[in-house]
Amino acid sequence: MRDVFDPTRSDFELFDLEPAFELDIDELQSRYRELQSRYHPDRHAAGEAREQREALQAATRINEAYCTLRDPRLRARYLLVLANVALDEERDTLNDPEFLMTQLELREALDEAQHAEDALTRLDELHDRLRGQRGELIERFARHYAEEALEAAKADVLQMSFFDRLLTQIEERLSALEDALD
Repeated sequence: MRDVFDPTRSDFELFDLEPAFELDIDELQSRYRELQSRYHPDRHAAGEAREQREALQAATRINEAYCTLRDPRLRARYLLVLANVALDEERDTLNDPEFLMTQLELREALDEAQHAEDALTRLDELHDRLRGQRGELIERFARHYAEEALEAAKADVLQMSFFDRLLTQIEERLSALEDALD
C-alpha cells in the first residue's frame, strides 16, 4: 500500500505540530526534511505519471507550508486566517495615527540615509533599528495571540508587513550601494 499525501491538512497538521505561534524551528526543519525525503519527486521518478504528479504536488505543498511556518509574519498571518480573522494586507489600513506617523518618519529616515554621505553606515544602522522594532512586534503579536486579542494581533501583522517591506527596500539599497563600490 502506498503512502497517501493529504494536501488539505493545515500547515501545522502537515508537520504534526499544534497550531501555535511559538514553534521549535529545529523540530520544524527536522520534520520538513523527513517529509521532503518521503515525497521528493526524484524518489518517484520511476513511478507512473500519476504518482510523479502527486509527488510533485506533495513536495510543492510541503515547501509552501514550511515557508509559511518558518517566517514569523507569515505564521502569524496564517494563525489569524485559521482563527477566521479577515486579513487583507492590500486593503486593510491601520486606523492608528501614531503608527501612520511612524511610517512617515521611517520613510524619511530611509530617504535621508540613502542620500547621506555615509549611506552604507546609515542604512546599516536603520536596518538594525528596524529589525529590533520588528522583533518587538513579533513579541507583541505572540502576547496578543495568546490573550486571544485577535484584532490587536491583526494590527501587529499589518505593522510587521510594513516593516518587512521597508527592510527589504533597505536591503536592496544596501546591495546596490555595495555593488557600486565593487
